[in-house]
Amino acid sequence: MLDSFYLKNFFCPQVREIYDLKSITENNNWHNTSVFDHTVEVLEKVEELIPHHKSLDQKINDRTRAQLLILATILHDLGKKETLIINEENKTNCPDHEEISAAMSGRILDRFNLSRQEKESTLDMIRNHGIIHDIIKSDDFRNIRIDPFGPPLELLLLGLADTQASILSKTKPENYQMRTQRYEILLKNYGKYKI
Repeated sequence: MLDSFYLKNFFCPQVREIYDLKSITENNNWHNTSVFDHTVEVLEKVEELIPHHKSLDQKINDRTRAQLLILATILHDLGKKETLIINEENKTNCPDHEEISAAMSGRILDRFNLSRQEKESTLDMIRNHGIIHDIIKSDDFRNIRIDPFGPPLELLLLGLADTQASILSKTKPENYQMRTQRYEILLKNYGKYKI
């Protein structure tokens, strides 16, 4: 298993912006903590999931798919600082934070000397992590393609880890259970289809 201490101490110093998220606290059905703390929790969940998916050892140029997933996880909510809205009931929302996170991350990823393909793969995960949540909660989630043309494994893992690191299990337990079961169904069947 990957060592979260190593990840936090190697990647996060290169991503100084992540520490700005310590002062951003969300209060909604998904979160009641700082965005930084949530990001660390998602990272820990991703770290637990990676060893169960050997295809993440494959390289895209110089980096493994697992390494790019870790980078995307660290950066996936970076745009919440720019998009945080607090309503009259003191509940928070961060509309379109995925796009803002991807835009901010594009500049940050240059520090890692990624190839164009590695950078695009990482940005796609960041940009689309909200979409996978929308698909999972929809009634027709079973129509999602689980073949090589469907969502990447990394996006499913990031979505599952993001859900597991939420407080949804306490605020809306039925919703949490439905979502995690659907992710698990898709992940169980992932890779069974060959072209």
